[in-house]
Amino acid sequence: GDERKEWEEDIIPLVGCTVDGLIAEAQANASTWKFQSWVPLLKDRPALLISSNDGLQPSAEALADALRKAGDADVQTRHFDTDHPYSDKRLALTSTVVAWLSDHAK
Repeated sequence: GDERKEWEEDIIPLVGCTVDGLIAEAQANASTWKFQSWVPLLKDRPALLISSNDGLQPSAEALADALRKAGDADVQTRHFDTDHPYSDKRLALTSTVVAWLSDHAK
């Protein structure tokens, strides 16, 4: 379907990978690759969660909410209205990350 076509288009820069291999790996690790499983390890660290129009914004927002509920007082989210490779937002993406890193430099 459309999802498989999108994977086929996105795999081009992933040398040595196949769509079937990536799908199989994702399915085999689905239970351990959940963002929520990282909350106990991340809750005491600053977090910047960035999303695009690739369908992962709900997961990023859920992780941000879970971190906040676990006591993380320094969680920021930023959504860019763009595609997964941030094709037309790369400067804005870079500026966002650099500003966040500058704010959190120790």
